[in-house]
Amino acid sequence: MDAISILITGSIIIVFSFIVVALTRYGKEYNERLAREKQSLLDFVRQSGWRIEHPENGDIEWVILSENWQIKFDTDRSSDSSTPKLIFESAIPAKLWHRFAVLSEHGYKMMMHPMFKRLSSGIEKFARFAGMKDAQLQLNEVIEILNRNHSTEIGSTQTQKMVLIAESADAIYQLKNSDFMRQFQSAFSSEKVRMHENNTRVAWLNGGLEIQMYVSKPTQQEVKRIAELGQYLMASGFGNPEAKRTLGA
Repeated sequence: MDAISILITGSIIIVFSFIVVALTRYGKEYNERLAREKQSLLDFVRQSGWRIEHPENGDIEWVILSENWQIKFDTDRSSDSSTPKLIFESAIPAKLWHRFAVLSEHGYKMMMHPMFKRLSSGIEKFARFAGMKDAQLQLNEVIEILNRNHSTEIGSTQTQKMVLIAESADAIYQLKNSDFMRQFQSAFSSEKVRMHENNTRVAWLNGGLEIQMYVSKPTQQEVKRIAELGQYLMASGFGNPEAKRTLGA
């Protein structure tokens, strides 16, 4: 082997070794960071007086439980196009005339289009056929609220503007003139996902309150923000505790 070949081979080995060392170090640091974040989340849950469970099967990695609400991390790993998300849920339904939802500007425009309204009955039939009872009921309620034409821009994620819709002008006024808009922006300003942009991010309907935040590896801060937003709404007077249902019923 001549000197040039030796030099080239040696350079390749050095570069390859550097890449292996760099990747090993990065992997170690990444795993250590995930471990710290997991411990931080566990400490936060314990200090807040909540409890956390880890289901053995399915896409739900963990569930944080409080008296009237829960937060679950849905990894969505069984899906072909996985989109992990945090979901805050409460079984307390909205009061009469206080139902509302937050959806993307794109989703709002799509659902307000006459073509969508003509197709919505077909979507409901498909949902019933597929056994998607909850999806069908939520769709019906969101369409009812949209038909009342009470809406306002509320904030934005990193990729899209968000629109608040409500079934009454009074509900819009109360939400706009409260701390809701700041709480919403604090929770969602870092969200980067564009997929599922037609899904509601916040929906307080007859079936209860649901907040969805799309994150791949939820941190203690992200859990804290979605919990604060959910707890704020539950203290807002928009819910009807007397008609509380059981989560998952």
